[in-house]
Amino acid sequence: MFARSDSAKEDYISAELAAIYQHEGRAIQDLLTRNSTTKVTDLLREFSMEQLAADLEDAAPWLWRALVVISEPGKSTRAETAGETRKHKGLVFTTICALISVMRSQKANNFQLVIGLFLLGSGASKREIEVLAHAGLSISYSAITEHVKSLSQEGMEEIRELVKSAMCQIVWDNLNIAF
Repeated sequence: MFARSDSAKEDYISAELAAIYQHEGRAIQDLLTRNSTTKVTDLLREFSMEQLAADLEDAAPWLWRALVVISEPGKSTRAETAGETRKHKGLVFTTICALISVMRSQKANNFQLVIGLFLLGSGASKREIEVLAHAGLSISYSAITEHVKSLSQEGMEEIRELVKSAMCQIVWDNLNIAF
């Protein structure tokens, strides 16, 4: 059938790949969308770029393979020499998949949330964070501050539960009392 018509072959392959990539895009979106009951502390505690890369490769094998093929250096590209390291492709592919997820749904932003909190904790300026948010690599500065507030509330809840369940003592340090 395809030997007689190149356009039929292209239409079939295009439609078939489109269906596969649409399915994998949904799987990526589901993977990077947190449940409404998921605490930010749990997300941060369990986050791992390496594990996320493995999960994304499992969820979207066709897309992952396409990224591997697309990123292979050609013959005209300088070969890597001994001791020279390049970017870890899995981390770059993970970032690409995270961008795909947030393009599909603004709620599929687990990756961007972790990156945003990292940027804030690393001392990045509001302006830098906003630039990365516009590029889709982070959430906005205002969203980060809201998540910091929720982290604070989650921490207070954990402290309250700890105080209720275990013996504890409150201690003040560095009191400046004039005698």
